[in-house]
Amino acid sequence: MATQLLTAFIVDIIIGDPKWLPHPVRFIGKLITFLERHLLKDNLTAFALKLRGAILTLTVVTITYLVALLISKGIETICEGQKVFSVIKLSDLLIGTIASLTLALRCLVQETLKVHNYLKNNNMEEAKSQLANLVGRDTEKLSKEGIIKAAVETLAENTSDGIIAPAFYFAIGGLPLAFAYKAINTIDSMIGYKNAKYLYFGRIGARIDDIANFIPARITGIFIILAGTLFHIMHHIIQRINTPLFLGIKTILRDGQNHTSPNAGIPEAAIAGILGIALGGPNYYGGVIVDKPYIGTPFRLPANSDIVYTSIIVIIASTTFILLTIILNL
Repeated sequence: MATQLLTAFIVDIIIGDPKWLPHPVRFIGKLITFLERHLLKDNLTAFALKLRGAILTLTVVTITYLVALLISKGIETICEGQKVFSVIKLSDLLIGTIASLTLALRCLVQETLKVHNYLKNNNMEEAKSQLANLVGRDTEKLSKEGIIKAAVETLAENTSDGIIAPAFYFAIGGLPLAFAYKAINTIDSMIGYKNAKYLYFGRIGARIDDIANFIPARITGIFIILAGTLFHIMHHIIQRINTPLFLGIKTILRDGQNHTSPNAGIPEAAIAGILGIALGGPNYYGGVIVDKPYIGTPFRLPANSDIVYTSIIVIIASTTFILLTIILNL
């Protein structure tokens, strides 16, 4: 398992998610869309919608788990006894390579830094357009500070959803459980909305996603604070940030639940405390302003450099967690 996880992490760092390679999440998304088309009907009761949403969730997660299990067992059977350099099992390398598709560190940092680069060149429209690919809120009316906050928030939240959580589930349940988690996460991102269409139909999927992310989100908060500690030690990289480290823990305890998700607020609060800025607050969604509480204390206004700082913290936190997990597996 340790070799597989290390392989997954290295492959993700080097290759990421190449656009030419059909990503398994796309197939999971197509399955969700197919089932939704047949299960989501008009004029159904709230109970019927919840039941059908539960059927969709159970079906997608089960199919994803079984397919990943068959692939994993098939590789182990076909490659039994085969080794690379007489040391590493070929099956571990292949399974690890497939597992890299559940991780998103390179993609997350790469796509978010594009927002930073557009802002650096004073290209607000391109920054908003790029940000729209990463967040659910409306980006047209965002100020420069609003764009920075949204980029920092998505880095923090997706450190849990896109890196720590899949690595956590891979460590305890291998390829099948890692992909089952990705299925749950994809269901939530597609039908877990609190709007008229999905309020009841997507409720079970959203609740299961909350449960699946409960432990990883809190692990992420801890490792973000640890990464922030290392980040502060590297003083030459962070000369502008003088926020006391205890604010990371203090902000999690005070503001970690200032979010519609019971989990997303934890890593966001950790980042807000480490950087000394305020995240969250009112934002437009579908043209309607949603009044959300703030996360963190605004010791200063967000700066474009905070996107880079957060990216470094995310890389350190993710790397530290995965290496520690590998050591524990050994």
